[in-house]
Order: sequence, then C-alpha cells, then structure tokens
Amino acid sequence: MIEKDKQCKHCGKYLTVDNASKNGVRNGKVRFRDECKSCRSFHVTKAAKGDPKKIAYQKEYHERTKQVEKYPCKTCSELCIKKYEFAFCSDKCRLMNYVDKKNDCWIWIGNKDISGYGITNIGSKKYRAHRAFYEIFKGSLEDNMLICHSCDTPSCVNPDHLWLGTHQDNMDDMRIKGRQFTRLSAYQVTKIRDAWITRYYHGLGTELCEKYGITCGHLSNIINRRIWKHI
Repeated sequence: MIEKDKQCKHCGKYLTVDNASKNGVRNGKVRFRDECKSCRSFHVTKAAKGDPKKIAYQKEYHERTKQVEKYPCKTCSELCIKKYEFAFCSDKCRLMNYVDKKNDCWIWIGNKDISGYGITNIGSKKYRAHRAFYEIFKGSLEDNMLICHSCDTPSCVNPDHLWLGTHQDNMDDMRIKGRQFTRLSAYQVTKIRDAWITRYYHGLGTELCEKYGITCGHLSNIINRRIWKHI
C-alpha cells in the first residue's frame, strides 16, 4: 500500500498505485518506491551513463516497464528493442534508409550541402555521408585523408565507388579526368550571378560548379561579390 498523500521525492506528484514506481514484492505484498514512474525512469537512465552494469540494468528496466518494445528494423527487418515503431537496429541500417540505388551508384537522398555531398550524424558527430559510409563499410580513417569518388558523383555513397587518398591524389585524379578548375571570363561571371538570382533552386550550386569547373567556395565568392566586384 501507499501512504496517504505520499509525494514523489523528485517532482512532488502525489503517488498512487497506478503512477508509483514498484520496488518488488515481499511477503506477497507489492512494495512501492517514494518516486513516480517517470522520475524513476529518468534517474535510472541518467545514472547509467558510462557504467556497463547500470546500462544493462537500464535496458532491462525499460523492457520490464514496457517503455520499449521489439520492433522490426525498417531496413533489414531484424527485431530490435526501441522506443518507437520507426526503428533501426544499427547506424548502418539507419543510413541505408536514405539511399536510392540507381545503376551502380547509391544516391544519398537525405540532407545535402551546397556542393551536393550528403550530410548526416553518427551519435553527436556530424559527417559527410560518403565518409560515414566509408567508415561503416571499410573501417576508420584519419581526419587528414580524403574520401574520393571513382564515379565523380558527390551524392554517391556506394563503398565500392569510394577510395582513400590525399589532397594531391584528389587533384591528380581531377586533372586526369579533365575536371580541373578553369579561369572564368566576365561574361561567365555575369551568367552565374543571373542564374543564381533568377532561377535559384536546391542543387543549382552543384550544377554551376560542375558546369564552370569551380569550387563551391569560388562560387560563393562570386555570388557575394567578394571577387569580381567590378562586374
């Protein structure tokens, strides 16, 4: 039984048989804690950080109190214990949910930057999508190394199209394929600015960079008149 007018020690909510956190059974009687279910859940989760034993207890507690259920992974259909039905069993499956396989390329259909490269998160760390796929499928890499595309498609994340190289390797590959940057004329600069002002849409920056052989930084400088100010 719960004492009359008994309150949760954390939030002050009055405890009842329905909202009080249970503390096992003794002599055939259910015992209750002096905290409500929501506060108990919060503090169990908070205390578990960094402690494997407490993390295991947290998982068992949430399953026992039906705060998490077994749902099939949206990508591979494996059962995984999650709080919501829209569940993924791993970062790999979560990222694959944003892939559209066209021919040999795996096109990233999630968030992209102005250059057309996919953007995602793993934990609290932000990644370009092709770097995340390289780490998941092929292993870790150093921060100073670049992930280059053999297909020359920025939004492609197919691990078979990704290779590890230095900045010089990337420049050499670009020169061999004839994608080196070009010097623009005043007429081309005018065309770029007109296109940006009159028909802007998502992905236009990537198209302009590929068409005129410039980087996204160069394009930004042109549009914001940090260079070619006299035009």
